[in-house]
Amino acid sequence: MMPIPFEVEKSVRRGTVILKVCGMLNTETRTDLEPYIEELEATPGLHEVIINMEKLTHIDSRGLSSLLSLHRHFTERDISFRLVNVNDYILRLFQVSNLVNLFEIGPAPEDQASLVHNRREALWQSHAFTTQLIAALGEAVLGTDEGGRILFANPAAERLLGWEEAELLGRSIEEALQPLDALNQPVSLIGHSALTDVESSPVMRLEASLTHRNGELYDAEMVATTIFQSGEKIGKVIGIRDLSLRRRAQDELKRLAIAVDQAAEMIVVTDPEGIIQYVNPAFEKITGYTRQEAVGKKTSLQKSDVQDPRVFADLWATIRSGKVWVGRFTNRRKDGRFYEEEATISPVHDSTGNIINFVAVKRDITQEILLEQQLRESQKFEAIAQLAGGIAHDFNNLLTSVIGNIQLARTKKGGDIQSYLEKAEQACLRGASLVQQLLLYSRKSPSSRELVNLNAIAQEVLALARETIDRRIEFAVQFHPQIPHVRADSSQMHQVLLNLLVNARDAIEEHSNNNQGADQPPSREYHPCIKVTTDHVERSQLQPPRDVKSVSGRYVILTVSDTGIGMEKRVQQHLFEPFFTTKEVGKGTGLGLATAYGIVQNHGGWIEVASQVGQGTTFKVFLPAEGSMARHSRSMDTSKTARGGHETILVVDDESSICEVAADILETNGYKTLMAQDGIEALEVYEKNIGQIDLVILDISMPKLSGKEVLERLRILNPQVKVIISSGYLTGEINSVSDRCVFVQKPYRTEDLLRGVREALDQPETSAF
Repeated sequence: MMPIPFEVEKSVRRGTVILKVCGMLNTETRTDLEPYIEELEATPGLHEVIINMEKLTHIDSRGLSSLLSLHRHFTERDISFRLVNVNDYILRLFQVSNLVNLFEIGPAPEDQASLVHNRREALWQSHAFTTQLIAALGEAVLGTDEGGRILFANPAAERLLGWEEAELLGRSIEEALQPLDALNQPVSLIGHSALTDVESSPVMRLEASLTHRNGELYDAEMVATTIFQSGEKIGKVIGIRDLSLRRRAQDELKRLAIAVDQAAEMIVVTDPEGIIQYVNPAFEKITGYTRQEAVGKKTSLQKSDVQDPRVFADLWATIRSGKVWVGRFTNRRKDGRFYEEEATISPVHDSTGNIINFVAVKRDITQEILLEQQLRESQKFEAIAQLAGGIAHDFNNLLTSVIGNIQLARTKKGGDIQSYLEKAEQACLRGASLVQQLLLYSRKSPSSRELVNLNAIAQEVLALARETIDRRIEFAVQFHPQIPHVRADSSQMHQVLLNLLVNARDAIEEHSNNNQGADQPPSREYHPCIKVTTDHVERSQLQPPRDVKSVSGRYVILTVSDTGIGMEKRVQQHLFEPFFTTKEVGKGTGLGLATAYGIVQNHGGWIEVASQVGQGTTFKVFLPAEGSMARHSRSMDTSKTARGGHETILVVDDESSICEVAADILETNGYKTLMAQDGIEALEVYEKNIGQIDLVILDISMPKLSGKEVLERLRILNPQVKVIISSGYLTGEINSVSDRCVFVQKPYRTEDLLRGVREALDQPETSAF
């Protein structure tokens, strides 16, 4: 339908001017009214201006502004200004714009029958439009007269109240809703001030409990709008909103807030820049920081400076990309003490997908870490215990060789006894090497990760395994010559490999026992073998398990294969579970492989297993690689030629035989020696001869004062003192102060001792200290 063009029809009757407007009064057509103002003012005896709006189809804000201008222009000149034949559409606009009381609205001075017909038609069209609009609303709407009788109800109201519209019409609103207050007392809506105080506001709100037709109560909010017609109140439109979902959401938020406040885990909320916005009471209890001290600070408030910076780089890269980060920290409490925590940090997105917060749920796992360390230590000795028979056998063989050759040397009269002494020496060195491997594997020290080469670790473990595992089992080794380093705890890597080797040995022994009886000779076709290889591969070529957070780059692979009995699929599924074992009672606790897997997983890697019954098993250990080289601690330079000197050396050892042997070696090579057999005597001798002693050879484990205590006091007496530490192994305690010392491993040969002495004495003071 084409829009009706805007037109103005003027008629004058007895000092009254009637402007009949039709079409649309808007921004474009408002100027068409302006020429009539001057004409109207020139009308003789003008006392009234009437705007007939019978055929006005649309009016916008500019059109309303034009009417206001006309109203002001004429009323200021004491000329009456009246609107007539105002249809319901425009009347609603006046009500919404609060103009209904400004304009004088009345009937047109026309034929009454025509007026009634046109108004009924306009009202019918307006009613149809309004009915469709209200029916389409998703919120319940009721219409009432001034007495509170329901005139209409939309479909949403039918659903909310449980009544059909036909059943509601004519009913009192109180009968339909049965409202109750907070004390479950009936509420009178018709006379309630919140819904009737029109003087303060035409729109009023009230919350109450309403009753569904089936008797169920629900919380609701009612918004009542008073309706006017020709300046008189004719009823109300009441919107009803079910508050059950909102109240339920509020209750859930309250429960969530209580749960967060009472949670045993620490919960921290930060903004996208890491500024703390909230911490719960568990955070305050564990860290020692109050909420007031933490909020507004960066998360680095707790930084311990012992964490690898790459951990934090990975953390921020992960959460800023919208992913969840899971890991462990060493953090600092307010009192300065360190503690271990496990954290899950998640990004929080708004409705547009932007990150607005980070939420960290953290748990103090310090005690768990200590228990894990204790478990690993106990499992270490379980593995050693399983090798105990081989160790005892090897030591007995070595002692037999030493005793036999010494006795032969004694009985050799006048002959050359060097060959016997050399054989005894070689047996002693083999025994010393075996002891070193055992100490290296079983040492008790804090977990410390550094760059290590798995080839070197494998060689050390294999040296122990070859000495203790049945000699009939062949070892095949294939190391990649240019394998990247990994950042790992070397002691824990020793433990992983030894557990896999022990497991391979057991599988081979079980396979051998199944293939032959006790009285049958070994099968010539079966070749028991353990193969150890190393390699490296790109991450893109791997498929890590879902529970492993893999990183990009290369991975080092340590593989241990055996020709043992193999495993069924059901056994493989439980292989890494703690205390799961297929061995006989007393031959294993089921912790070896579980411990190995836990260690590898904590290093960011995983273990894969492939096995076939009767064919053997292959374990593959995957660890993330690093390209940089490891830093090595300073040790004795074995490339230098051993030579003597003339300096004075104090030898400190609680074993007199060791003191005497060391003194004999040194004096034979030109040195002067002093001896002490405990820490207190050593300090007394040194203080008495402080200007003459050039070097101290110090044992670690001694009575009265430990080697560490002696070393600390020597440095008080002389900060430039030169010291050789001579011990079977370095403990974590002595390691903390031994950075300025040369270390000579016991048992030592003559050339080792002389080389260490010369290196310590020749160190310039500036570089040595």
